[in-house]
Amino acid sequence: MPPPDTSPQAQGGRSTYQSADPTAEVRGTGPSRGDPYAIRRDPRFESGGGHKMTNTTRGTHMRCIDCTEPATHRGRCKNHHATYEGRPNVRSRRARGRRRANRRDGAARLRWRVQERGSAWCDWCLGDFPADGVDVDHVRPLALRGADTDGNVQVLCHGCHRVKTGEDFPGGVSPTS
Repeated sequence: MPPPDTSPQAQGGRSTYQSADPTAEVRGTGPSRGDPYAIRRDPRFESGGGHKMTNTTRGTHMRCIDCTEPATHRGRCKNHHATYEGRPNVRSRRARGRRRANRRDGAARLRWRVQERGSAWCDWCLGDFPADGVDVDHVRPLALRGADTDGNVQVLCHGCHRVKTGEDFPGGVSPTS
């Protein structure tokens, strides 16, 4: 006995490539979901019946994902394809982001050095304190457009840090809150 037919047509439904609405995209992945190889309908190029399909890998009757020009290169027009192909790959973009982030975390680096050493001296009162008795402070606060770089961080004891914060933000309110 042959196995039962489980296709959508045999179940009474429509196939994934047919729709009563000629402007509807095919179900599943599609150009709106970022799949440049998907098949979709383009009503501007249909004649009569409304079930003509266009294959995006050929690019003959499809519009660019990014604009309204005809797609000639994997779902994109010539200009957008050149821009897309010129982008660095994902691995290099991620590595660049990590390098950029590591450049801008001066407070975290200083905090790590203080914890590693176990003690530090206050830059204001020059007292020597254990690691849990000091705070890493930004000379120019981040809330006042200071940078999180090595040259903008310092170690202060808790008392000096309270005084400096009071000077930076009179009234106890920072501009960001």
